[in-house]
Amino acid sequence: MAFLNESHIEEADINLFVDALGYTHINAKEKQLLGRNSLKEVVLKNRLKIALRKLNVHLPLSCIDYAISEITKSRATMAPVLANKEVYELIKKGVEVSFKNNLGREENDYVKIIDFSPENENDFLLVSQLSIEYQQTQSITRRPDLLLYVNGLPLVMIELKNATEKVKTGYDKNLKDYQRDIPQLFCTTCLYAFSMAFKPEWVALTQAGIIFSWLKLEDAAINDDQPTKDEIEKESERTGEHLSLKIFGEGLCRKDKLIDYFENFVLYHKNKVKIIAKT
Repeated sequence: MAFLNESHIEEADINLFVDALGYTHINAKEKQLLGRNSLKEVVLKNRLKIALRKLNVHLPLSCIDYAISEITKSRATMAPVLANKEVYELIKKGVEVSFKNNLGREENDYVKIIDFSPENENDFLLVSQLSIEYQQTQSITRRPDLLLYVNGLPLVMIELKNATEKVKTGYDKNLKDYQRDIPQLFCTTCLYAFSMAFKPEWVALTQAGIIFSWLKLEDAAINDDQPTKDEIEKESERTGEHLSLKIFGEGLCRKDKLIDYFENFVLYHKNKVKIIAKT
C-alpha cells in the first residue's frame, strides 16, 4: 500500500465532499479573505448575508444587518463554552428583531439563520487552507485543513494527519493550539474532526476533550449490521481507500444529516460543558 501523506488525505476528502456530498469547494491559499474584512474573521459575511436575505424575504434589510452583527460580534471576554452556546442558540432559534411594517406599526420577529426544514435551503461550502490571524497577534496565522461552512458560518473543522502521529499528540498539538490562538473560530464551530489516515478519531468539542470515532452510516437502532472499527481499518488497509473518512462524511456531513445533527444532537450541561452525540 502506498504511503499516504496529509495532502493525499486532503485531496480525497475534498473529492468526497464535492463529488459525493454536493459541497462547493474553495481553496483559500495565499491568505484569501473570501468576503471577510480581515484575516481575524472566520464568518464569510457576504455568503451569510445572501443566505439570510433568501431565508427572510419578509424582513427589511436592517433586520438582516442586525442579525449578522449579533452573530459575528466579538465574544473574546466570554468563557469559550458560553460563547459557543450563545452563538449556537442564535443560529438555532434565530435572532430576535423588531421593525416597523408598511403601516408604521412595530412588529417583532426572528431572523432565520439556517433552514432546518426538510427543504434544507442552505448554502454548503467546503473551504481548504483558510488563513485565520491570531486573535491577539498581528500577521501570524493558522490554517485549518478543512472547514465546512453552512450559510457562511463555519460549523465543522477537520484536521488531517498521516498515520505516523498519535491521536493524543495530534489532539494536543492541533486542537489545543487552535483554541488558544484562534478562539474566534470556536464561537460557531459545532464539532472538530481529527483524521489519522487509516486510524481516524473524531474529536468532540467538549471541555473534557473527549475523543471518539464516527463509525456508522445509519442509526444503529435501525441497522445494527454495520462494520466495527477494526473491520473498517482492516478493509481500508486492504483496499487503500480511506473508508473511515467516507463513513464520517456520508454518515454525519451529508447535508440533511449535518443540519439535523446541529439542530437536535447538541446540548450544554450547566453552562460548563458542551455535549454532542456519537454513534
